[in-house]
Amino acid sequence: MPGIFLPADPFLKTIVRFVAFLEFPAADPGLHISLFPNCTTNLSITLKGGVVLGNRQAKGNFASTSCLSPMVLDRSQSISMLNVQFEPFGLHALLGLPMDEFADKLPDLDILFKASHLESLYNQVADAPNPAVAVRAVEEFLVKASRGVLPDTRITTGVRLLQGESRPAMDRLSHTLCLSNRGVRKLFNKTLGTSPKQYANLARFNQAIRKIALQPRMPLTQIAYDLGYFDQSHFNREFKRYSGITPKAFNKLPAKSTEFYNFIPEGPITFGMT
Repeated sequence: MPGIFLPADPFLKTIVRFVAFLEFPAADPGLHISLFPNCTTNLSITLKGGVVLGNRQAKGNFASTSCLSPMVLDRSQSISMLNVQFEPFGLHALLGLPMDEFADKLPDLDILFKASHLESLYNQVADAPNPAVAVRAVEEFLVKASRGVLPDTRITTGVRLLQGESRPAMDRLSHTLCLSNRGVRKLFNKTLGTSPKQYANLARFNQAIRKIALQPRMPLTQIAYDLGYFDQSHFNREFKRYSGITPKAFNKLPAKSTEFYNFIPEGPITFGMT
């Protein structure tokens, strides 16, 4: 059965949000799943079927790194997969990779990890009698691959501040982190793959999604005002930039989620990452 698993290892708890076992039955052509961008990195291991993206690009085992744009999956075939979602700074802490070189990309896992270790992991996951055993194999794999270096407290603090509804301006953020403005931008680009401003915009977008999903009767103009958008037009443009649809269209969906949603697109679907 599908489920969400929290990491048990103390180190992984600092860099991994969850491991999800996901199953999607085949659906009518034209139905898609859109994953909202939140600047996290996700490692995906396909157990059944192939992940077909909106532009018909098929992927097996891959990472969606430092997501800045929506990832659209085609539901025309059944999919079964394990997905590891990192904290925004998680993959950098795990491997020490400069995330600005990978931002908004879909590298195969053998670019990030040793091929021999991956082969062993795939065999363990394929032979696992249930999802919990497969998740334990993934955790052991990540611990083995880890440098064992805890995330920089400056980036964890910066991310926490920008995730709040009263996001600090650049000068205040730099003062809090004891870095110059240039130093803050360099830190964010290296560990998150994006600038502080871009991350703040993504955080605000995700706050808007949560407000709409949890309070569907709240006027969209009120949500835009509460979150500091200049006006409704600004809110609409930024929401559509990150999701592919307008806030009004999202609010009309029969089932809304802060992580996934199903929809039938009005026009051609393209995959936002390069």
